[in-house]
Amino acid sequence: MGHPSSRRQLADALDIDKSHLVGPIDQLEARALLSRIRNPSDRRRNQITLTPAGQALVDELRPVARRSQQGFLEALSAAEQRTLIELLQRVLAANDAARLT
Repeated sequence: MGHPSSRRQLADALDIDKSHLVGPIDQLEARALLSRIRNPSDRRRNQITLTPAGQALVDELRPVARRSQQGFLEALSAAEQRTLIELLQRVLAANDAARLT
């Protein structure tokens, strides 16, 4: 299981407004894929954690996502794929830096 995260941390990681996470979190909790518990240091906040079933699903889907990405990138040579990944990482890093300022 991953470490507990707040809704704000999840929203920041996904680059979306935290208000858009309520429904998906409710659905995932109903399916027992994550749990919400009160933050012991701030009872107004919840800590969100993957359950063992949620982690198992992530572990199952990760190779599926990799295969899908590989199929998408097959049109590029290995060198072009590396270049694309490096460029996308730079764009993401710049976006993350801009959000923090």
